[in-house]
Amino acid sequence: MRRSDQAVARAVARVKAYHSLPVGWAALTLIGVGILWAVVMSVTGRLDPGTAGFVAGVVLTGTLLGLATWDLFIGLLALRNAPHLSIPERITLGLPRQVVPFLSPIAFFGGILIGHQFWQ
Repeated sequence: MRRSDQAVARAVARVKAYHSLPVGWAALTLIGVGILWAVVMSVTGRLDPGTAGFVAGVVLTGTLLGLATWDLFIGLLALRNAPHLSIPERITLGLPRQVVPFLSPIAFFGGILIGHQFWQ
């Protein structure tokens, strides 16, 4: 059953409206508030700096998880209602095909090493 042009237009408008919401600014604000809270709690002595830093890290991780979830939701909604606005099925990087499966584990391992270097 083919949807009417009006229903398609409404679906596209809904995807564009969701896509244009300023969730990035909300995430930056949330992360900034979490870091500011951790600094204030540490400086005033109400919390141990390690505990306050851990809470700021949890806020950062949770916010990034929320952004990833929002992006997935928008991508799936666009794929269903407005395929021309969705994520492409294939993303070409211009790299040899044999290298691509190793990019994610290399980035993960590199992130772990960099994180531990700065944590110490």
